[in-house]
Amino acid sequence: MLAAAGIGSRRACESLIASGRVMVDGQVARLGAKANPETAAIQVDGRRVAVRDPIAPIYLLLNKPIGYTCTAHDAHAERTVYDLLKNVNERIFTVGRLDEDTAGLLLLTNDGNFAYRLAHPRFHLPKTYQAVVRGIISPWALTDLRCGILLEDGMTAPADAQLIETDRKRNVSVIQLTLYEGRNRQVRRMLNAVGFKALALTRMRFGNLTLTGLAPGTYRKLQSGEVKELMMLAAQHEANAEIPPQAEMPCDEANE
Repeated sequence: MLAAAGIGSRRACESLIASGRVMVDGQVARLGAKANPETAAIQVDGRRVAVRDPIAPIYLLLNKPIGYTCTAHDAHAERTVYDLLKNVNERIFTVGRLDEDTAGLLLLTNDGNFAYRLAHPRFHLPKTYQAVVRGIISPWALTDLRCGILLEDGMTAPADAQLIETDRKRNVSVIQLTLYEGRNRQVRRMLNAVGFKALALTRMRFGNLTLTGLAPGTYRKLQSGEVKELMMLAAQHEANAEIPPQAEMPCDEANE
């Protein structure tokens, strides 16, 4: 109900309820409780929520430049991704986030269920990043990334790590990294853990979507077929609990 009213993604709305910020008819709402949207008085942080008639869903693919934050209301942000959406009048929100210093593919929508199924880790949708790192990356570092990295918040899932090119004169490497989970600044932390700092980071792919034909700072609407395929991919990955082939290979064999 809150997601349909444009408050945020389903996951964000669940967090609001769990933190006691949602009231229904003067009582603190509980997760799983039912309310009649036609008669119930619903408030978030003391402000009445107007449950509107269903609105047409919006699905956008943005090629985010660096220097833009994904938070709509950030007093410290000079620029947000919403500044790039000149002709969008409906309230929309991002599907997950990219850091201010990370560029690339970002999805935005007003469909809470869509955002939930794409952003929640349980659905394991692959996200592919291209990173420029300082130094000539070693085969052993790539193997570690493929086997999983122990970070301060636990072991990461195995990733698909590929070397794209090296430039010994500039002392940099370009690698492609596909993740099947999403943690805060995960790519940068994984690279730091194997001894390489990311100088530039771009998300190139999200599920079946790429940045092909989309200049930085521009966006386009998703086609209905693309939306359906994304949802099908999420359902398949949840059902099969897919993991990349590297994860099935013991790390001692992968080193050989």
